Amino acid sequence: MEFCRLREKRLDLALSVAIALLLAFIWGNSMLSVDKSDALSRWVLEHVFGVGSGAPGFDAGNHLLRKAAHVTEFALLAAALVFRMRGKRFYWLYGALGAAAAAADETIQLFSHRGSQLRDVGIDCIGVFLGAAAAFMIIKKKKGNGRSRS
Repeated sequence: MEFCRLREKRLDLALSVAIALLLAFIWGNSMLSVDKSDALSRWVLEHVFGVGSGAPGFDAGNHLLRKAAHVTEFALLAAALVFRMRGKRFYWLYGALGAAAAAADETIQLFSHRGSQLRDVGIDCIGVFLGAAAAFMIIKKKKGNGRSRS
């Protein structure tokens, strides 16, 4: 029993650190200038995906990559929030804190002169929904499996 509590505390600590690191990553990227942010996503497209900057559709691919990155990072954040708060009442609602982080993200972009767009908050919230839903289903399935063994 004591081992289980220690394992739970370690998991909670790891999830708390992951949440802090995700927020630092998300908000840190929001503080980048338009030019630096664009250069970073172009570098990823060229060096990770092997798409040259002269390729047809490069700019559209760059735009898509940036939006997919937002969905992914906010899905991870929401999932980490839900898993971290799994023992609390209405734990699945904690995923909604990701929506507040998305609004803060766009607000930070105002200060980096990138501008803020409500559409981007919506894209981030899609990621929040997907991450929270996935975490909720995993937790629910795990609880269901635990009951069937009793």
